[in-house]
Amino acid sequence: MTISTKPLSSALGAQIHGLDPARLDEADRMRLREAFLEYGVLLAKGLSTMTPEQHIALSRVFGECAIHPIPTIRLKGHPEIIVLAAELADALPADDPNGDELVGQIPWHSDLTYTDSPSRGSLLIARVVPPELGMTGYIDTAAVYDALPPDLRARIEGRQAIHSLGPIQDALRSAARADDEMEGGEAPAFEQVAHPLVHVHPESGRKVLNVSPAFVQSIEGLPEKESRALLDELIAFATQDRFVYLHRWDVGDLVIWDNSRTMHLATGHKRRHARRMHRTTLAPGRVPSELAA
Repeated sequence: MTISTKPLSSALGAQIHGLDPARLDEADRMRLREAFLEYGVLLAKGLSTMTPEQHIALSRVFGECAIHPIPTIRLKGHPEIIVLAAELADALPADDPNGDELVGQIPWHSDLTYTDSPSRGSLLIARVVPPELGMTGYIDTAAVYDALPPDLRARIEGRQAIHSLGPIQDALRSAARADDEMEGGEAPAFEQVAHPLVHVHPESGRKVLNVSPAFVQSIEGLPEKESRALLDELIAFATQDRFVYLHRWDVGDLVIWDNSRTMHLATGHKRRHARRMHRTTLAPGRVPSELAA
């Protein structure tokens, strides 16, 4: 198999051509790892027949699969996969006044920055998509750091930011399982953690703006008002349209992203429509340079 890439958008990423998860050789694995580190976000289309087993095996090309810390969203029988779903039950009647309400909205974030060990990346495949909306946005936070004005860089260098689930935590802990395909268990509580506002990418050595808007709460060592103002300035800069790629999903689309240099968001979709995504999460650590024996 021959894997090739072409630019995905002016903001970031690459589209992969020729990917067959059932027929990967070592050359393919090496090309995928190189593209992952080069582009940060990869898109492959037409993978609707990819099985959970193939999803997990493909993920291991990039590193070890982590088990997500929230058990209520794990796929039964395949705990490496989490299910991101909303309103998957029968569609609402056409005249239901709540049908146009948006569900599944998640603001800009990097995954798991509310823990001590944010993930290395993820592989997300679309299983059910709504006929409208339901997009996912991506930002290259290394490119954002490179574009920061020098005075703003100087203000954040060496500073730590506090991250937590915040108000989202109570909603997660009280959430019921989406359906019988998902594991049970109670969502754990998470303590606040500190991460550098600027971190160094583990492979490239590039500096990355580590702001994760959904989870960042404050900047250590600054008064509350000054901390909030600086965070708001950083977030407004990072989320400018010029940095954003917004992906409109088809069933079988697979997006792979480097969590060490990106953040993403879910735009939400109308309650009357179903949406189901399967995601694996890569454990922290370097992308392997060669496949382990």
